[in-house]
Amino acid sequence: MKRIFGLSLSAGLVCLLLVGCSKNDDGSSLFSSNKNEGPVNLFGETEVRTDEGAATAFPSAKVAIDGADLQKAVHRYKLAAKKKTGTTKVIGADLNGDGVGEALVYFEGDEWCISTGCRLVVFVKGQNGFRRMSEIKRVKLPLVLATSSSEGWRDMIVRSGNKSIGERLVPLRFKGNYPANATTVSEKLAALPSGTQVLLSAQDQVVTAQ
Repeated sequence: MKRIFGLSLSAGLVCLLLVGCSKNDDGSSLFSSNKNEGPVNLFGETEVRTDEGAATAFPSAKVAIDGADLQKAVHRYKLAAKKKTGTTKVIGADLNGDGVGEALVYFEGDEWCISTGCRLVVFVKGQNGFRRMSEIKRVKLPLVLATSSSEGWRDMIVRSGNKSIGERLVPLRFKGNYPANATTVSEKLAALPSGTQVLLSAQDQVVTAQ
């Protein structure tokens, strides 16, 4: 009986240690998933869509980002937005060609989404870590990177809308910032331009919950 009690106590201590290790100093969940701890490694090739709909492999615009740094920025952003629930999908991409990856964070869940889409936030890396640059509401995946750019920043393409107002394919062009609401973008696309790269899709792994 004493041995069983000792084993149970040891298991409990191990469990507490594991729980403690899975938290940051601020008590929030670790940003990286169990499969991707530390910097998020996103180098490689990605699928590219052409006007004809064929898939081709091109060098990827995806880059590695510091998951721990980004987690802190996301935590601050959620506190400022006064939203606690939902799941998050993340990708790193060099949007302005300076060799430093921006973090594209897609927030899902009832607090972040309505029928026309969810929220996409662009975080840029500075000396003190990541900071929010752009937040775009009413975005639906996939998130696609175009070969074109506006004011030195790559254009992105997303879906937005619902059955009542219609669902459209719209470009997000940088004009001092990316558009704040995808449904208000007047320009719409009939199809994806040649050479576009899928950065995030609806099937991508959820990086963090809570």
